[in-house]
Amino acid sequence: MGWSELPTWVKGGVILSGIYLVFFLTIQIILNQIIIDSPLGFLFYLLLIYYPVGFILSFFPREIFVEHSYDVLSEFTILGWIIGLIGVLLITFIIGALIGWIYGKIKGN
Repeated sequence: MGWSELPTWVKGGVILSGIYLVFFLTIQIILNQIIIDSPLGFLFYLLLIYYPVGFILSFFPREIFVEHSYDVLSEFTILGWIIGLIGVLLITFIIGALIGWIYGKIKGN
């Protein structure tokens, strides 16, 4: 089954999850070198990476995934980043699938 034969909802989910993953990796790489000093770069980090991962991890016990719970911006453990990223990718897949499904319904008429 090729890409063109997949339903539009699957394509939408894969595309949106892929876009988020590229943003995640790009911001993580750039953040370690340049962007953390600028307020705009820090805002992108908060909105695209830290808050979504933190939201996913808020459903789990804090001691497992967070190293310093006394900070406002706690540091996640490696397991926390992995679980959080998987959760965010799942949410972006669902949102992309919904958008793809709506697009498929409109395109089909």
